[in-house]
Amino acid sequence: MFQILATAPPTITEQPASGIVPVGCPCRILCRATEDPRYQWYKDGFRLHAQVRSELIFNPFEYLHEGNYTCRVYNNLGDELSNIATLRAGE
Repeated sequence: MFQILATAPPTITEQPASGIVPVGCPCRILCRATEDPRYQWYKDGFRLHAQVRSELIFNPFEYLHEGNYTCRVYNNLGDELSNIATLRAGE
């Protein structure tokens, strides 16, 4: 099988954003990067299993989703960690 390898480490081009999210409403945060990256999301420093896309979706957003989120982007040449996005529940 043929695999294309990146030519440079990934660079984050769109950071996830903090916000106050109304409870019960859908919400998503995004992290975009160059160089054919893979994604891994974390909440409060802990890896979120199976959250390996460029966006993290909450449908609906609940109080238990409050926290600090980061995204690690990586490829065969390196990795980069996003800024912290803090999500808080609002009314």
